[in-house]
Amino acid sequence: MAFSLRKIIRAIFYSIRFRVFIIMAVVAVAISSVFLFISHLETKTTRAISQLAYIDELKLLISDYYWYSVKGSTEEDTKKLHIKSQLLLDKEGSVYKFATQSSEEPYLSGVSDINELFLMVQQAGRINDSYQLERLVIQSQQYPKISTYNALTSLTGAGIQSMVVNRSLLITILVGTLILAFIFLQIIAARIGMISNTTHMLIGQEDQLDVSIRPRFYANDETRIIIDNLNLFLSRIENSISLTYMSLRKMLYQTNKMNDESEGGQLEIQVIQDSTERIFRQIHHQIGSISEAAAALEEMERTLDMIFINISRQSAAMTQSAATLEEMGRQVEGIAGIATDTSNLAVKLTEAANKGNEAVEASVVSIRDVAEYSTQIIKLLKLITDIAKQTNLLAMNASIEAAHAGEAGRGFAIVAEEIRRLSETTNKNAKEIRTVVDTMVEKIENSVSQAHTAGEDLLQINEYANNVEDRISQLNNMMQEQNTATHEMIGTIEGLVTLAQEIKLSMEEQKHGLHEYSTTISMLRENFTDTKSSLDSHKSSIDNLLRIMEDVNIRIELNKKQMETIVTFIRYFKINPEYIVSENAIEQEQEQEFINIKTSEIVR
Repeated sequence: MAFSLRKIIRAIFYSIRFRVFIIMAVVAVAISSVFLFISHLETKTTRAISQLAYIDELKLLISDYYWYSVKGSTEEDTKKLHIKSQLLLDKEGSVYKFATQSSEEPYLSGVSDINELFLMVQQAGRINDSYQLERLVIQSQQYPKISTYNALTSLTGAGIQSMVVNRSLLITILVGTLILAFIFLQIIAARIGMISNTTHMLIGQEDQLDVSIRPRFYANDETRIIIDNLNLFLSRIENSISLTYMSLRKMLYQTNKMNDESEGGQLEIQVIQDSTERIFRQIHHQIGSISEAAAALEEMERTLDMIFINISRQSAAMTQSAATLEEMGRQVEGIAGIATDTSNLAVKLTEAANKGNEAVEASVVSIRDVAEYSTQIIKLLKLITDIAKQTNLLAMNASIEAAHAGEAGRGFAIVAEEIRRLSETTNKNAKEIRTVVDTMVEKIENSVSQAHTAGEDLLQINEYANNVEDRISQLNNMMQEQNTATHEMIGTIEGLVTLAQEIKLSMEEQKHGLHEYSTTISMLRENFTDTKSSLDSHKSSIDNLLRIMEDVNIRIELNKKQMETIVTFIRYFKINPEYIVSENAIEQEQEQEFINIKTSEIVR
């Protein structure tokens, strides 16, 4: 405790601030004492001067009373004097009104004179006789008394002289204070210069901060504390910089290793990606092949189904064909009988066709006669039409002539009009008859053509009947042969039906085997599809991993650049070489740490 107190007292004693404080306190006390003394002297001097001035004012007031009395004062003048007197008594004289003479306070020497003058002023205010006022004026001129005047004058002179001396002393103190302040400023400047030299030593001459130096300072003041704190700060800075530099070098080494391993991992991931791509393409190709095989199996299964259905249908059809052939045999026998009857009918048809041909020829002759008659009718109709036209012209001429005859020809005009109408009607009827006759002639020609056609058809029927008779004979022979062949075909069809049943059973077995094979192919396709989906996910993961590795490489490069920048910045600080470790030592240390971590993981 005593040591700490002594250390504190010593620190205070050697402190520049304490020294400056002591000097400033002494100067402040001296200046304050001088100012207090000067203020006290100024107060005494001011009061002495004010007493002399106040005595003069009171004497002047008594003289005013006298002069107003001699001149004959008005009420207003008297009022002004009373007001002035009251002001002097109340305001300015209140300080001295009840004061008494004291030898200890010489600046109050004129108080008795002022009190006597107060009484004279009051008496002058009550007196109206100018003679008495004159006596008061003469009596007031005896003030201030000689002793009072001498006392106040000596006090004023001594005060002024003391004020001059004290002001000189104050100036001397101020000059001394400035000199001491200059001396202390020089001392402080010297300390600051030492600190400045220390900072220049830190900066160095190679644009480096030399934090390895430790400045020495032997003063026992604040600058020693500053230098000690600066040395402690430099030690901590150097330690931090060395640790940071070592950590950055280790991080840079690990970053380079990470970059190399990341690039190797990226290459391996690229190889895995290429292998995955090849496997993906092969699986895609296998899925396509399996899909084609499945489609082919489905098509084969559908084909077998169709073949099975067709065989079933053919078996049924062959069974039905056998029955049909048996029925056909019976029908062939019936057809043979019908063919014999048809042959007889063909003979009769030939005879009827010959008779029909003769009748058609007779009808053609009659129709041609009707056609000639129709031609003559057309000629007559043409003649009638010509007559009607001539009659129409004559009727028109008659109408014209009747119009020329006037009233006399009106009846003739009516007859002519009727004749014209009759002519038009006749012409119209002739045209209609002509149309009917033309139609009839056309139909007659058609009938002739049809009659010729019918004759030709009858001739062809005759030929066909003869041919039918021959064909029926041939058909009868063929029917007999067909009946024999039908019995043979029935036997063959029965054998085919048996064979179709056997093929049907074999097809059912093949269909069952194809169905199982199709199921296996479908399962295989589903497995390959699942594998493809897994490879898709794996491929996406590899792509994402590759992108992440690329981003990691970019960030590693950025971190490497940032660390190189920081290392470059740290190299601006010059530190103690014993803190610097070689690259080989760093590499060995990092490799040993890596081996220790791997070993601990394996043990865990």
